Amino acid sequence: MKTLVLCIDRDNDFGEKAGFESPIIGREENLRAAQALALADPEDSDANCLFAAIATYDKLDDAEIVTICGDAHVGMESDMKIASQLDEVLEKLKPNRLILITDGAEDEYIIPIIESRMKIDTVKRVVVKQSQTLEGTYYLIKRLMDDEKLQRRFMLPVSIILLIWGISAILGSLSIGISTILIVLGIYLLVRVMHLENVIAKIGKEILTGLKMGRMTIFSAILAIFIIVISFVSAAKVMAGKEIEPTEYAIRFINEVLWWLVAAILLVAAGHFIDAYFK
Repeated sequence: MKTLVLCIDRDNDFGEKAGFESPIIGREENLRAAQALALADPEDSDANCLFAAIATYDKLDDAEIVTICGDAHVGMESDMKIASQLDEVLEKLKPNRLILITDGAEDEYIIPIIESRMKIDTVKRVVVKQSQTLEGTYYLIKRLMDDEKLQRRFMLPVSIILLIWGISAILGSLSIGISTILIVLGIYLLVRVMHLENVIAKIGKEILTGLKMGRMTIFSAILAIFIIVISFVSAAKVMAGKEIEPTEYAIRFINEVLWWLVAAILLVAAGHFIDAYFK
């Protein structure tokens, strides 16, 4: 059962840069083409793709390796050239299986052209590790989505930021949304720098347990936090636009929030008292 190891160069780098005519058939010719392209343009990923194809070919017993090139004008013209050369190769070699080696999403556009002529057994995608380009972004995101630890550290803050931005855009207040995003990022970075993850997780666990048990201390503490936040926001709005000295500003600000702070403290104390009474 003969296997065809097929490497695709849709934009014809082997022809334009290395001077090789397509199709390139045989291990020796493909090795020469890969070396020539690597010397002509060391940063071109097609050379690494062909080296990977040669390595795949060396692992097989009954196989042949072929590189098919398109055209520098990527699109209909290049795809028609690839289709024509593919027909020629299949007619000449008559393989039973096909392994496609590709270096990116652009070359994978021609997969339907290949499958219309022969079934593809496997597709090997080569991404250069030393210079990960945008072509590897899809696989990077996929890896992030599969790793729970990276999900919590990377995807969670990004999703929260996007959510805040979207809500603020719907409400027509992007300035508030941007301010909230900066606050969220600041809190997140502060937590990471101060290594407060375990402390926050422990507090969250205690709050969840208290809510399940119906402890009034938890309810009163949450309500007190809301009262303090609302009082600070309200005081800031009242003091906005007033041109006064910093000392007077601080005194008036404290006067605006003082009784709210007292009410919050009394609320927490009342929660403790109720829990202690029933206990």
